[in-house]
Amino acid sequence: MMRARYLLITTLLLTLAACTVPLAPTPTATPTPTLTPFRTPTPTHTPTPMPTCTSTSTFTPTPIPTPTPVTSPIRTPVPDADQAILGALLVEPPPCPFDYTVVNPEPPRRVPNATRTFWVTDGTAGERREVAARLRVQTEHVAMWVEEGVWHDVQQLEAAATFFETQVYSTTRAAFGSEWTPGVDNDPHVHILHATGLGEGVLGYTSSADEFPSALYPFSNEAEMITVNAEYFSFRFGEGSGMEWGGAAYHALLARQFQRLIQWNHDRNEERWVKEGLVELAVHLNGLDPGFVVSAQPNGGPERAYLERPDTSLFVWEDEESAAHRGAAYLFATYFHERLGDEGTRALVAQSLNGAAGFDAVLADLGTGLTFDDLFAEWLAANYLDNEPEVDDPRYSYATLDLERPAPAAVCEDYPVTVETSVQQFGADYVLLRGDDDLRVRFVGATDTPLLDLLPHSGRYFWWSNRADESLTTLTRTFDLSGVERATLIYWVWYDVEPDYDYATVEISTDGGEHWQILSTPSGTDADPHGNNPGWGYTGRSEGWVREEVNLTPYVGSEVLVRFAYLTDEAVIGAGFVLDDVAIPEIGYADDVEEGEEEGWEAAGFVRSDNFVAQRYLALLISLGGSLGDEVTVERLQVEEDQVAEWMVPLGSENLGEAVLVLSGLAPLTTQPAPYCLAIEK
Repeated sequence: MMRARYLLITTLLLTLAACTVPLAPTPTATPTPTLTPFRTPTPTHTPTPMPTCTSTSTFTPTPIPTPTPVTSPIRTPVPDADQAILGALLVEPPPCPFDYTVVNPEPPRRVPNATRTFWVTDGTAGERREVAARLRVQTEHVAMWVEEGVWHDVQQLEAAATFFETQVYSTTRAAFGSEWTPGVDNDPHVHILHATGLGEGVLGYTSSADEFPSALYPFSNEAEMITVNAEYFSFRFGEGSGMEWGGAAYHALLARQFQRLIQWNHDRNEERWVKEGLVELAVHLNGLDPGFVVSAQPNGGPERAYLERPDTSLFVWEDEESAAHRGAAYLFATYFHERLGDEGTRALVAQSLNGAAGFDAVLADLGTGLTFDDLFAEWLAANYLDNEPEVDDPRYSYATLDLERPAPAAVCEDYPVTVETSVQQFGADYVLLRGDDDLRVRFVGATDTPLLDLLPHSGRYFWWSNRADESLTTLTRTFDLSGVERATLIYWVWYDVEPDYDYATVEISTDGGEHWQILSTPSGTDADPHGNNPGWGYTGRSEGWVREEVNLTPYVGSEVLVRFAYLTDEAVIGAGFVLDDVAIPEIGYADDVEEGEEEGWEAAGFVRSDNFVAQRYLALLISLGGSLGDEVTVERLQVEEDQVAEWMVPLGSENLGEAVLVLSGLAPLTTQPAPYCLAIEK
């Protein structure tokens, strides 16, 4: 799979907001309500506009109420959460199996001008074609190939190969580790193919499919390789644009893609936000500008887009990524590297645990005394304080970047005021508090948040596939069909699976799992535009619950294994595959998923869920001095277990000119935002 590895030439649309106006969309002012738990959100999430803090003519202080947990109308959560189920949600999805097969017993030897064919993909049309290419330059670790008939300057290509060999190869390996070498082809060279017809806006890509033997994946090139769009780097831009062969954008592309090869070798199913942050860090560490590979222009880096929209989730990437998502990941990876150096990034890449769990493991192994949540909190503060001259604490600044302040969610100057809104999980709302009087701030948050934006088909529970790149999760059960003459598998399914690249399947085995046959399902497909379909599977979106019925009569007469599987490629994932109400009427079997795992299912990555995760919040108070030389402080504010808090902000102090309240949701896995309410009074 390749399209998420493409480097798209986009234009960064930066929205400038006045200091007292919240980010777009422009909110509608509403009367200030009494502080109560939030209104129940609707099942289909519509992002809440950030409100402008408005003053009120009257405000009657009342004690903080005992909050009713903020929930979705999907259901009312059970008071005593099933801890086993909550823990199961954090199970690591297993990566796709890979046995590191080498296809060449002896290392291949190639002379200058040698030719071979490669498979390339048009990222726009999704079509594959074979091209002939010629080896033009070869160094100790890189082999430069050019498609036959493509004009190129050999000296320019030689200079590019030298830069990769002496700069990109050594710097990137020092920070992240090694690619698979000598690799599937038993060749220590990284092969860089310059080809045409890769699609509009595609600068280049890597594909993990090339690491497989062609006997397993017919479109594999059987090499550790990077494919470069020769059209973008030779025809469309002039000398000095950075887009010529051997220019800054070209080198940035190779740095990003080489880091991908390294990441794949160590932790193939790492979470997307971590992987994409590390590829941007690779560009940065090589002295190049990530802005080249996002906007095709220097100094237009993704970090600017993120700082314009700081309430962008670090974890949850939209189907079509934005520059703000990439900017968040880049800044966090850069911050992590500045704190822990090459040792830290190498350990992170090598860590098999994914996402926040991987960071927790590395931080513990290196003896930092920090958790991921601690580091995340300090990063949010650093994003705001990077340009403050009074800050000399490395926790709250960047050594290698010079950031503008993040755009505020709201600016409050008149009190009392109440704010009711939401913040993305691992996003950030920066609420500026100004004035000359001490403030009392009361906070009420949700106690849990929906995992997915849907109702179970029946009851409270369902099976969820989990979600991770390049992973295979399964749910398997034995059924005895020996006493019947016919059998029908009936189940309800909901799915949001990356179209044409990821697939969910239903499979059967009659030999104890040695061999599996994929079953045809009414809503599945055998279409295979990109070579990823294992035979027949669900892909795309179901747009609701769908009843499926599959004929098992050809397999009656013995015990069988039935397996539901979810197979993902190396980038871009949907919400996943959800299963409920499984039945085989002919043997009297029916499972509504309400009784738990004792019903006989063996889960590898699948989790039984009530569709809720515990909601937690992060709250920081950044205090800025009233004049040059005054101390700047960062305080982690306590939020109680019921997600209620009360804080005092001493704006009346002569040494305090402005305070910034930083709020973030800390619920894992869910894509739903975290609602909260603030009541602020003098």
